[in-house]
Formats: sequence, structure tokens, C-alpha cells
Amino acid sequence: MRICGIDIGTTNTKAVVLDDSGRLIARETFPLGPAARVDRPAAEVWRRQFEAPIRHFHDRGLLAGHKVVCGISTQGGSFVPLDGRFAPLDRGFSWTALADEQIVAELSERFGKVSFYRATGWEPMPWLMIAKVRQWVREKPEDVRRLRCVAAVPELITASLAGRPVGDTTNAQICGMFDFHKGDWADALVGWAGLERSHLAEVRPSIEVMLEDVTVAGVKLTLAGSCHDQYASMIACGLEEAGTVNVVGGTAWVVNGESAEPIYDDARFTMHPGRSVRPGRFGYIASLGAVGRGYERLLERLGLTGEQVERMAWADFWPPEGPIRADLLAGTVDGRGPSAALRFMEVAAAQVRDRLETIAAATPVRRIVMTGGAAGGRHCPGILASMCGLEVEAVQFPELAAFGAALVAGWAVSGQAPQRCWPAEAAVQVHRPDDRRRAQYDDWYRYYHVTGNVDREGRT
Repeated sequence: MRICGIDIGTTNTKAVVLDDSGRLIARETFPLGPAARVDRPAAEVWRRQFEAPIRHFHDRGLLAGHKVVCGISTQGGSFVPLDGRFAPLDRGFSWTALADEQIVAELSERFGKVSFYRATGWEPMPWLMIAKVRQWVREKPEDVRRLRCVAAVPELITASLAGRPVGDTTNAQICGMFDFHKGDWADALVGWAGLERSHLAEVRPSIEVMLEDVTVAGVKLTLAGSCHDQYASMIACGLEEAGTVNVVGGTAWVVNGESAEPIYDDARFTMHPGRSVRPGRFGYIASLGAVGRGYERLLERLGLTGEQVERMAWADFWPPEGPIRADLLAGTVDGRGPSAALRFMEVAAAQVRDRLETIAAATPVRRIVMTGGAAGGRHCPGILASMCGLEVEAVQFPELAAFGAALVAGWAVSGQAPQRCWPAEAAVQVHRPDDRRRAQYDDWYRYYHVTGNVDREGRT
């Protein structure tokens, strides 16, 4: 058996092939290119993103003579309206697109911020599908009359292959119309958006076979397993291990994990709970925003490269003795030179600690698995370990979500939950807290971060 995992992202597609023992056979990244991102309708792009890895691995001779099972992970919140022939009625909507603020205000007024958050796991936001659908319904009434379904990425793929849109729980609960407690579409929210239940996909658990004996790029396969990319990464990181959380240090910084019950933050909405891929478990996504992009902006302002920062001697840098004025998203921080970049990392690590304290009030937190570009740095994982007082396992494996999608697909067809095991190709390094730095960070955090001398979002 060959198990393909395909992660359909915003700017590229990453894919892996595993054998039936879970051994990695191949991995590849397929960039979209500017023309695909700008000129082509989303439906066409997403179909090609799904087909390209299968065609590539087939052409390399990796799939011939084997039963092929495919799992997908996708960007949550992107969608396209489809007509009765499952042809697109619009160019499609990326999760990065925003509805008008007036729509968001109407959503908050109708359902209440906290009530909406408690039901869906999200506070009213302009990027949510529910807000963009309501605006589309208002602006395109002639298209609404021809509407068959509003399809997220996995639903577009299943509709194209089998003539019926089928999605999964972890993607459905990202859109703002799904009650994750009930595991079903919320009729009141669907109606407010201007839709009927029939306009939405059938929703299944992630670890189910979705389609059998479908042909893609000349390959007959079983589509088994579908999940949101953050939830796929949770499976890849083995977060079923009690007390383990995943800190994603990429363009956006996110803290992910699993819990026995939903974890909320009614005051600040920093925690976004939902159902996990694992039956009977809940997951959470705690976003810190585009911290990685802010770091890139900071380096530009400082006139530095990442390599120059990495070459700074660790022994020459010590925790702060006073407040750090910083804006993580804008990419500003006190100071200059490489030490200013490390101060930025400290503020980011303090935000992670802030999220971990919310999580720890509900479930133990004992160790961190760090992924994304920041995991490969000399300094950032160590700063995070000492700031949080936890062991940090820093893992570099860009195809992580695709690997998780493959594990979910294998689980769906075998009935056996995957065992935590990094591919041999992953670069793994363990960072432990430095006792002296940990004590200094603890004093700084408690006085300057918690007391409000520096606000809890790292801004003055």
C-alpha cells in the first residue's frame, strides 16, 4: 500500500508518500507561482494542487502496483460557491480575504460575541466564512439562485470526483457556521448567512473513508481522511501524549494542542477550541498572529539577515532587566543590532507563555514540540525553553501537515491510531531550560508582562 498525504496550502502544496509501515518514501513541495495565485479561479487552482502530487509520484513510479490511499489537509476558511453541475459561480474566496466590518458588527449584534464564540470556537471576525458568505449573498443574488453548495477545499475535491460534496469536522468548525459541540451545522447561523442546510456539505469525522475507487491523474485511489492543516500537524506531532503542545513558529505563530474538554478564553478570545481528529477529544488553536512576518520586517528595519542574528554568541546575550517596548506584528522593538532581534524573540516567547498559562489552567502542559522556520534557529527554541520553563523539541520538517494527513489516511483504512515517530529525514533537536536564564525570565515576565508594565500582547 502507498499512502499519500497532500497539504493544500495558500501559496504551495506539500506532499509525502508513505509505505504501509509508515516509512517515508518521498516528499515534495509544489509552488503555485504568481499566475496560479492571481489569474486562475480558486476551484481550478485547488483541483490542480490536489492532482499535481499524485501525477508527480505516479510518473516517478512510486504508486504503480500498489493500493493507493490519499489523505488531505487544507487551509481552513477558503471556499467557492458551486452551481448544480459543481462549476464555480465565483472566483472563490481565500481565508485571507475579509468581509466588511459592518457584516461582522451585525453578526456580533445578532448572536453576541461570547455566545457565538462558545458555539463555534471563534469570535466574530471578518475572515470567517460565515461573514464572507453573507456579504456574497447580498451582493450576488442572481448567483445565489443558482447555488448548489458552498464548498471548502476538501468539499470541492469530493464534489469534483464523485458528484457530492463531503467534508470533515475539523474544516467545518473553522467556518463559523458549525456547532462543534453537536458536531453539526447550526441552523440559526446557516440561515443568518443566507443559506439553507442543503447548501452545505455532508460532514464526516476525519478518520473515515470518504471516497473509494476514484481516479485522479490516471491513478485509482481511495480518499481516506481529511482535516484542517493545524489539526493534521497535531497528529504528526503526537499530541495525544499528555501535556504536549505544538508551537508553530512560521509566518504566523500558533499554539496547538488537545484536551479532554474545550478550553475557552471569554475575555480575550485567544483560545479557539474545536473537535480533535481523535474521537472523544477536543483540540485548540491559539494564534499569536503573523509574528514570523513581523520578525522579517524587523530584520529589514535593522538591516540584518537571519544568518547574522544566528551568529551572535549566546553567552553575550542575557535576559532583560526592564520592559521591552515591542509590536510583534509591526516588527518593532527597542534596541538595534542582533540583540534587538533576540529581544523580539523574548517578547514572542512571553506571548507563548501567556497562552500556555491559559491552557495549563485546564490541562497540564509539560513539554513543547516546536515546528516551523523558527524551530531551526540557534536562539529561538532556547529562549522559548527558558521563558516557559519547559523542554522544547525543535523539529524541522516542512511537510509536517502533509505527513499528518498521511497518518490520518492510514488510520482511516487500518483502524489503528498512528504511533508518534518522526521521519528519519526530520531534523530534531531538544532544548532544555537554562536554570539561570529561566529564573531571570521568570522575574521579568511576572513583573513586566503580567503586571501590565508591558501589555499581554507585547505592545506598549
